[in-house]
Amino acid sequence: MSEESQATKEWQKGKVNEVLGGTSKKANITGVLRERTQLLPQDEEEKKEILRTIKIHVASENYTVMEDGVVTSTNGTDLNIVNKKSGVGFIIRNNGDIMIQSGGGEGGKYCGGRFLINTKGGQLVKSGPIVQEITSQGKSAVEGEGGENDKDQTGSSKIVWGNDTEEIHGNKHIRGRQITIDAGDVLTLMAKESIILQAGPEGGGEIQLKAGLVKTTADIIESNSSKEDIVTKERTLTQFDPRGSDNFISVGHRNVRCLGDLNVDVGGIISTKIMGGTPWPPLVKGTKRKSSLNVSVIKGNISMMTNIGSMLMSAGAGAACLIPPKPGAFTVTAKTSIKQEAKTGFTAKALGSEFSMGGGDATDPTSGAAIGGEIELSAAMKLTLKALQGASLTSGNGPLVITGTPIYLN
Repeated sequence: MSEESQATKEWQKGKVNEVLGGTSKKANITGVLRERTQLLPQDEEEKKEILRTIKIHVASENYTVMEDGVVTSTNGTDLNIVNKKSGVGFIIRNNGDIMIQSGGGEGGKYCGGRFLINTKGGQLVKSGPIVQEITSQGKSAVEGEGGENDKDQTGSSKIVWGNDTEEIHGNKHIRGRQITIDAGDVLTLMAKESIILQAGPEGGGEIQLKAGLVKTTADIIESNSSKEDIVTKERTLTQFDPRGSDNFISVGHRNVRCLGDLNVDVGGIISTKIMGGTPWPPLVKGTKRKSSLNVSVIKGNISMMTNIGSMLMSAGAGAACLIPPKPGAFTVTAKTSIKQEAKTGFTAKALGSEFSMGGGDATDPTSGAAIGGEIELSAAMKLTLKALQGASLTSGNGPLVITGTPIYLN
């Protein structure tokens, strides 16, 4: 120690003796303190409010076992067993709660922080409500390195060697970005009331169904959609109930196109009613709209046949004209006129005993028989009337005029 430091020390010592005023430092210091500190009277006690009690049972280098309780708390005193360096431990609370805190090892190591249970005889858990929050970590000791995004890593995994039965007396909601149910053999979805499949928040998503064979058994099938597209090689609709029917009801159009043949077999009758309206926008356009029923054959014949019955055609004469006089008749009735024209030849032949042609609705005033109106037979080249048994020309009340150059009667 230098001389300057020793002199300083002696000066400080002299100042102490000067203040204390004696050589008995302990007694003098006590006197000074008593003069400066006011003592409480002997009949009064200092008020102390105890808010928390801590009782330490074990305090080793690494762990602490202690009782910790807040006086004003209704939970009472807790028992804490905690690691001093990592904070890992568990707490037993007086209200029945048990809290377990696990974390990383010392120095931020990732090899720790797991809660491991290994029971040879299994587990039996009976609990109240359970709330779990599971967070995946890319550097977890369970997964290894993992991915960069925690959402793409495994947060929970369970392997069951045997049957797994879960019974819930309430509702269960499963939510996830992508949910996959992989059944090795059979996947069965059963509900006592209904099964609802919805894609999208408002049902605007997509549902894909891929299978080699789809079987549907139901009493009633209802489908409601704005558009339906079906692409198939073959489609068959079979109904075994004789009371069944196939009904197609539409306020729009119907368009049928096939490159092959169209075959329709009906055991009963066919009734077609065409109103002739003009929908908008129309499906049939152009000159075809002049007729309510258009039948066009590009190549081939048009055949109409009835084995037992008659063929009836009426134009403006009403439905009463469609009553045939007897089976096997062909009746054409027109309200105004009938026009038949042939470029090469026209043949009308009756194999029976009667062939009649009448015009108008005139009747004989004497007998009341229909005598018709006016009939004109005209030929540009030659007109021949021939009867094998006889021919008769009768002109009732009017004249019979035969004009020709020359006229042969033989």
